[in-house]
Amino acid sequence: MLSGLLLSTGATAPQAGLELPLLWLLVHAVAAGVLIGLIVLMRRGRLASCQGVFLAQLGAALVLAVGEYLVLHSYLPDLAGSAWIGLTALVGLLLLVATALGLILGGIVWNLTQERRSKAWSVGRTAITLVLLAAAFSGLLGGSQRLLLQGYRPDAADWLGAIFFGSLASLVVAWLGSTFLRPIARFLPAYVFEFQFGDNRAERTEGDEGNRLLALQLLTLEILLFLGAGVGTGLVLLRWFG
Repeated sequence: MLSGLLLSTGATAPQAGLELPLLWLLVHAVAAGVLIGLIVLMRRGRLASCQGVFLAQLGAALVLAVGEYLVLHSYLPDLAGSAWIGLTALVGLLLLVATALGLILGGIVWNLTQERRSKAWSVGRTAITLVLLAAAFSGLLGGSQRLLLQGYRPDAADWLGAIFFGSLASLVVAWLGSTFLRPIARFLPAYVFEFQFGDNRAERTEGDEGNRLLALQLLTLEILLFLGAGVGTGLVLLRWFG
C-alpha cells in the first residue's frame, strides 16, 4: 500500500510538525500517569498488592501500545496494528522486569564499590547504574519495536538508540535535579537513586515498608524511562516525517 509505494518510489511520507512528537510524548505521559496513580496510592500508606501492580502495569502497557499505533498509523498506514499493539503490550508488561534487572545489576556495581566513599566513585557507580537501567529498558522496548519498524524504515536502527539515549537523559536529569534542586527533590526522594542492596539497606527499611519503598523506586524509575523514551522516539519521528 502507501508505505510500500513510499519505499519503492522514493516518495516522501506525509509531513508533520511539532504536533507529532508532542502527541507521541502525550501517549507516553498518559501511560506513565497510570503508574503515577499507583504511586500516589502507595505514598498515602497503602501497600499495593502484586495484583494491583500487575493491573497498573497492564493498563500502562495497553495505553502505550494502542496510543503509539494510533499516532503511527497516519504516517505508516501499512503498519500491522495487531502486531504492534500485541507486541508492545506484551513488552510493556515486562518493562518493570527489565527495570528491576537494571536495578539488580546496578546494585551489584554499588555493592562491589561500597568501600570506595569518594565523590568520584559515588558519581561513577551511579552513572553506571543509570546506563544499565537505560540499556535494559531500551533493549526490551526498543529492540522489539525496531523489529516491527525495519520493514517500513531502512533507518529503523535509530529507534533503539533514541530510546536508550532518551531514557538515559531522563534518568540523568532527574538524578541531578533531585540532588541539587530542592523542589524536584520533593517529588524524587533520595532513595530513588540509592541502588545498594543487602545489609546496609535492610538496616534502614524492613518488612512491608522495605518492600513498599522498593516498589516505589522501581515504578518511579520506570516512569522516568517511559518519558525519556517518548522524547527520544518523538524526535526520531519528527526527523522521519517532519
